Amino acid sequence: MWSMIARRPRAGVIAALVAVAASLLLAQNPAAAATGYGGDVKRSIVIGRAQDWYDRNVPYSQNLDESTWVWDENHGRKYRPDCSGFISMTWKLTSSRNTQTLTDVSHTINWNDLLPGDALLKTTGNLATEHVRLFDKWVDASTHADFWYYEEGSTATDMNHVRVNVRDIRNDGYHPIRYDHIVKG
Repeated sequence: MWSMIARRPRAGVIAALVAVAASLLLAQNPAAAATGYGGDVKRSIVIGRAQDWYDRNVPYSQNLDESTWVWDENHGRKYRPDCSGFISMTWKLTSSRNTQTLTDVSHTINWNDLLPGDALLKTTGNLATEHVRLFDKWVDASTHADFWYYEEGSTATDMNHVRVNVRDIRNDGYHPIRYDHIVKG
C-alpha cells in the first residue's frame, strides 16, 4: 500500500513539472504554440481549408490592417483575405504572403503535374506577379483539358470556385506552382 501511495504523488509531480516546462517553452517560443503552420501540409487539408473560406464566402480585401483579416477554419491564425492571403491560409503558412513572395516557398511545375493544392500564379511580361489561384481538381484526369480552381477573386466577386480550360488560363499568363512542403494525403 505504501508503494502505491508513494507512486501517485511522484507521477503527479512529474506531470506538473512537464506541464510547467511546456508552458515555459511556449512562452519563449510563440511559434511552437501554433503547431502545424509553416511546415508539411496534406493536400486534403489544403483543399478543405479552401472549401471552408468558400463556404463562408469570405469577402475579398487587401486591407493591411490585421484587425480586418480573417481566421482560418480552426482559429489558429488570421490571414489577409486577398488572393495571396488565401493561398497562404490554405498552405498553412505562418503569415500572409503576397504574390511576389509566394515564390519563396514554392517552385514551378509542369501543367500535367498539377495536383489538388497546387497554385496558378499569373505573371506579366516583366515577370511581375498579379494574381494567384488554387488548383482544385481536373474535370477529367485522363485529358487534363479542364479543371476547377478556388480563388479569392476581387471585391466584385469575393470567393470563387471556377471551371476553366487549361489553354485559356495559360494564354492569360498563369503558370503552375507547388508549395515546397505539400505532401500526399
